[in-house]
Amino acid sequence: MTAWAADLVVLIHFLYILFLILGPILFLRWRRARTVHLAAVGLAVLIQGFAFLCPLTALEVWLRRGRLPTGTEGTFIARYIEPLVYPGLSQETITGLTVLLAAVTVLLYLWDPRGKGVTEARTGEKAMTPK
Repeated sequence: MTAWAADLVVLIHFLYILFLILGPILFLRWRRARTVHLAAVGLAVLIQGFAFLCPLTALEVWLRRGRLPTGTEGTFIARYIEPLVYPGLSQETITGLTVLLAAVTVLLYLWDPRGKGVTEARTGEKAMTPK
C-alpha cells in the first residue's frame, strides 16, 4: 500500500537532483531561481559533506518498511528512475561530484552571460556606475 508513496518520494528525489544539475539554466530565465537553487545545492553539500542520510532516502526506506531501494520492484519508477537516484557509486565519488557541482554552480552564477547587473535585470534600468 505504501509502495506508491515510496515511488512518489523517488520521483521527487529525482526531480530534486535534476534541479540541482539544471538550476543555472533556470536562472537564465528566472533570476529568483538562483536563491532557491543555491539553498538546494548548499543542502546537498551539507548532506554529502557530513555523510548524513538524505531525508528523502530516509522517507523512502521508511515507506518501504525498512528495505533499501533495489530497483527490482515492478513499477516504472522503481525500475528506471530509482537507479538514477541511487546509481551505486561510492560515498567518496558522490561527495566529489556534489562538491564539483557546487563549484561549477558558483562559477556559473558569478559569470552572468547576459552581462546585466542585478538592478538592470529587475527594473529594466541601467545600474548606477561611479564616475
